[in-house]
Amino acid sequence: MTILRLLQQRPTVVWSVFPLLLALLLGFEGGARATVASAAAVDPAPSAEEVRRQRGQADRLQEQVQQQQEQVRAAQARLLDLAQRAGAALEAREQALRDRDAAQAERERQDRRLQAAKLLVAYKKGDMGRWATRAYREGGPRAQL
Repeated sequence: MTILRLLQQRPTVVWSVFPLLLALLLGFEGGARATVASAAAVDPAPSAEEVRRQRGQADRLQEQVQQQQEQVRAAQARLLDLAQRAGAALEAREQALRDRDAAQAERERQDRRLQAAKLLVAYKKGDMGRWATRAYREGGPRAQL
């Protein structure tokens, strides 16, 4: 089977093994040496100026990291403070709700007492009216007052 037919039938398989085939065709050892040699030629040792520049950049980045860490610590402290304040506010709200419920229950109790007192007054007024009517008709003694 020729390479063209293989490409036509299974192009993805060929492209996935293409580097291996190329290395075999060119000779694996020579290709490997050429790759190592070309990598060394592309990446020479950095100069003193590059090292100084990279160290300066690393120092600036380290300084940024320290500043960000300080900002994170400050934000965490602020968050803790806010969480404590929120907890106190929540507790105060819950206490206010309990106080409101207790006041509402007391108001309802007092309303029931008021209604009972109004009924008693109405009954006493009726009782007094009946007594006055009887006293008027019968001319009863004033001592019964």
